[in-house]
Amino acid sequence: VKYRFQWTAPVALSPHDPNMLYHCGNRIFRTRDEGETWEVISPDLTRNDKSRLAPSGGPITKDNTGAEYYCTVFAFAESPVERGVLWAGSDDGLVHVSRDDGKTWKNVTPKGIGAWALMSIIDASPHDPNVLYHCGNRIFRTRNEGESWDAISPDLTRNDRSRLAPSGGPITKDNTGAEYYCTVFAFAESPVQRGVLWAGSDDGLVHVSRDDGKTWKNVTPKGIGRWALMSIIDASPHDAGTAYLAANRYKQDDFRPYLFKTKDYGRTWTKVTSGIPDDDFTRVIRADPAKPGLLYAGTETGVYVSFDDGRRWQRLGGNLPVVPIHDLVIKDDDLVLGTHGRAFWVLDDLQPLRQYGAQVARGRAHLFEPKVTVRYRTDMGFASPPKIGKNYRMTGATMVTYRQREQPTGEKVAVNIDAGTNPPTGVLVQYWLRDKAKAEATLAFLDARGKLIREFKSDPKAIDGEQRKPEPPQKTPPEGTAQPPETKDPKVPVVAGLNRFLWNMRHPDAAKIEGEGGTWEAFEAQLAGPQVPPGPYRVRLKVAGETLEAPFEIRRDPRVSATPQDLEAQTALALKVSQKLDETHQAINAIRRLKTQLDAWEARAKEQGGQTRLARAAASLRQKASAIEVELVQVKAKSRQDTLNYPAKLNAKLASLGGYIGGADFAPTKAMREVFADVSKRVDAQIAKWDALVKADVVAFDKLVRSSGVPAVGAGKAKRSVRPVPPTRARARTAAATRT
Repeated sequence: VKYRFQWTAPVALSPHDPNMLYHCGNRIFRTRDEGETWEVISPDLTRNDKSRLAPSGGPITKDNTGAEYYCTVFAFAESPVERGVLWAGSDDGLVHVSRDDGKTWKNVTPKGIGAWALMSIIDASPHDPNVLYHCGNRIFRTRNEGESWDAISPDLTRNDRSRLAPSGGPITKDNTGAEYYCTVFAFAESPVQRGVLWAGSDDGLVHVSRDDGKTWKNVTPKGIGRWALMSIIDASPHDAGTAYLAANRYKQDDFRPYLFKTKDYGRTWTKVTSGIPDDDFTRVIRADPAKPGLLYAGTETGVYVSFDDGRRWQRLGGNLPVVPIHDLVIKDDDLVLGTHGRAFWVLDDLQPLRQYGAQVARGRAHLFEPKVTVRYRTDMGFASPPKIGKNYRMTGATMVTYRQREQPTGEKVAVNIDAGTNPPTGVLVQYWLRDKAKAEATLAFLDARGKLIREFKSDPKAIDGEQRKPEPPQKTPPEGTAQPPETKDPKVPVVAGLNRFLWNMRHPDAAKIEGEGGTWEAFEAQLAGPQVPPGPYRVRLKVAGETLEAPFEIRRDPRVSATPQDLEAQTALALKVSQKLDETHQAINAIRRLKTQLDAWEARAKEQGGQTRLARAAASLRQKASAIEVELVQVKAKSRQDTLNYPAKLNAKLASLGGYIGGADFAPTKAMREVFADVSKRVDAQIAKWDALVKADVVAFDKLVRSSGVPAVGAGKAKRSVRPVPPTRARARTAAATRT
């Protein structure tokens, strides 16, 4: 076999390039184009022992799942300090380093290595990026990228020889390294104080060193029982003497949770499991780096949170399935969960948990301060109207399948079927209501000067009765009959408890054209209001008789080179284009409403008879209005394809220009300004003609209608139908007349 990939083979992003991804088998693979192509950047970095590459499980209980593949790279990292410095650790006891971006590799396996587990730890110091720790039954440290290693601890396990025999017995021997015992399974250096090291073994021991590994002390908690697996030790980010421990004993039929806390370097421990069921064993505990006392714990069935440093736990619900949480990390304002077999899950905003407290629970409403939002651009492929069932997006080289769902708040959500879900694109506003609102609630977004950008309201149906049911996605009618959907701004949720609202960071959309037929979707995306530039903003919530405000910040994408002045200029021009497009569409809609009324008056005049003057006036006014309309919009376009068959008119030119201006983060070009000036001047000329028509011709026609005597409402003359005379009656009348 040329390449081998372990079931849990590492996949790692480069800390220097978000487009670079590494994947590990017995060699290291790298892609720079989202997996389209891969390059091999290493030789075989394992022992490649052929005697250990037979089918796992032996001839009786053969296991070909990939879980037991041996001789693979099981740990991998790229230096966050120096690009191109790569580390790899294999499941058969080798450590390699490359200092030239994978061109050459050097074996830097520590001597006196002892016992190493399949999931042996490689951990970087939070104080010195050049210090790396590697754990077997002892702790090893390198300060020179693996050129040399120092053993900085004695054996920190029980070293029970009876438990170090070959795993699996004589029939189903397991030589993958997954079952190596008596190893350090958990390790952490205090981020507060350099040289405070914690180590926990898979056979039930906890040690601490306060002198950078010179001496170690056994500080195993009492009451934990023998042979517990010390799953995670989390050194407090707030206090050097505080640490948190997650352990489990489910392999001994003990499914109770084991979480402990120490505040005195392990001299005493407190068990902190209140609120977690007795049969939900624990795997991980982490302290929030931003708020002391806020803890998260992962168990065999889900995740829990504690607001009081572990005294009481409560389950975090939401859409997380019942799944083992093997590890979790706090990245900025997000909680990232690593599950066993059900993907990564991310809680997008921890601000409500960090800001929650007794004062929040006592009030009627509380608006949480939104987290910092980075203005990323997301490309979800070519736009097309969603259909019932499966829909597809072409996102570059990848086709994504999704179903569209409408939330009770009116927000449309694409649920990906064969792809992960991106973080919310916009400012996530969260607020807590003690009771369901009984009156209208509003949510307003303001700039730094307090000027209103956009305001949203709650759904009256959600206040008067139950929250409305989500509407199914629209069916797409045949070409030429599709109508633009009713404009539905997202509604502000007002249910009891935590509410979430996502603002897309945009100004109001331009008006749609009424009755546009099947062409609306060609311009749907270009009607969206311009994005606001990065900077400080405020959100204002009015609910339950209270007005609450909170500041928030929108930051520039760190990959963007445009200056704040560039982005402000971009928004300013895009806003002018959007406003001019809105003005254009408002004029088109007014023209079409007038023409509808003229059709009705002309038909009514013909019904009355003798009203040729009124009919001619209606036809003349319609012709003048149509002459303006055909300059503003392509009236021949009856389908999306027709937007390519006929020349673009002024509204399409404005919409297209808005798309170009907002297509990337950069200052508008001179050509963009010149095109806007030209098109805007031509639009203004047509709207001036329309205004003059309204002031003169429409007023004159109105006077003519009033003097004509034509009724404002008419049902028309009903024609009486003559019933045919039955033949028998006709003959009888003829006979009677003859007799007379």
